[in-house]
Amino acid sequence: MSFYDKLVKIKSIKNRLIDDESKAIFDAKIDYMITRKEDTFIEAIWSFLNKMYCPDLASVMNSDNEKRRIVIFGCGHDGLRTKKVLEICGYKAECFCDSDIKKKGKIVDGLEVISQDELVSNYKEDLVILSSRLYKRSMYEQLIQLNFPEKNIVFPNHPIILGTSNVQYFDVFDYEKNEVFLDVGAYNGDTTKQFISWTGGEYEKIYVLEPIEEQFKYIEKKRHSEDWKNIVLYQKAAWNCSKKLNFYDNEMGSMVVEENTGQIVEGEAIDKMVGNERVTFIKMDVEGSELLALEGAKKTIQRDRPKLAISIYHKYEDIIEIPLKILELVPEYNFYLRHYTTDIWETVLYAVCNH
Repeated sequence: MSFYDKLVKIKSIKNRLIDDESKAIFDAKIDYMITRKEDTFIEAIWSFLNKMYCPDLASVMNSDNEKRRIVIFGCGHDGLRTKKVLEICGYKAECFCDSDIKKKGKIVDGLEVISQDELVSNYKEDLVILSSRLYKRSMYEQLIQLNFPEKNIVFPNHPIILGTSNVQYFDVFDYEKNEVFLDVGAYNGDTTKQFISWTGGEYEKIYVLEPIEEQFKYIEKKRHSEDWKNIVLYQKAAWNCSKKLNFYDNEMGSMVVEENTGQIVEGEAIDKMVGNERVTFIKMDVEGSELLALEGAKKTIQRDRPKLAISIYHKYEDIIEIPLKILELVPEYNFYLRHYTTDIWETVLYAVCNH
């Protein structure tokens, strides 16, 4: 495809974006696809991040009788990012701490930088957040050696602390009566649970697709313990045909791969699984296999024109290829884009078609 052809296709997608937020996120994703500059992307979408919370801090702050002060350990690039994430999530940092004694007393982005000795002397009852992708382990060890309380050290689960949102997939559309929902890539069933809450339990049917046995069994247990109604479970991966697939699974996500991993899952087309059943809403997060999964849902999408909520952050080209695939299936679709973390992950394309 020539550069001119790519520009034409990019313009054709942008013309289908419904609001300014979608257009701004689209521009930022296109820039990121070309430059691979994370900071530029994140800075471009900061202003659109709302209803964010910080999983690393939420449980710690809520479990205390009094709100403790927050110190950010590290005042470099990652420390500044951490400060911004805290602000977006509704927290205010008291100061920075840094092991470089030359930085002591300086003001960085409006906050004073204190030494490790000051941290230990004056902030032992407060929280310190480690804010360096490369050095947070050594930061942690330094604090332990200085007898700073381990329980007051926040060691981020991600490279640096993350803000996220729990409204993903359900903040653009209004629900209809008698929804038939496909949770494609269900993971632990949380999205299904959110769908049930979103509809107030008034829906017709839910299809749940999750290929990983451990997660599938967990969803089965949740289904019974929470008495979910009218649920059809498939321990399958959404694909464009019936096929045995090599699967790779780790704590960051699971995905189909070409090499033999020793873990085989069943791939199946959505069209075959739902048959002639009417579908009103498809959510899809399948770790980079979205295009093939959409191909396998061709008849269903063309027949019912359901609402679509498709993850488009697993591959750089998703921002172009996935909306083009949807328009190839049904040219009348229009789009929203939303982003749900303070990092590059969790961008969702919403597609809606006026029947």
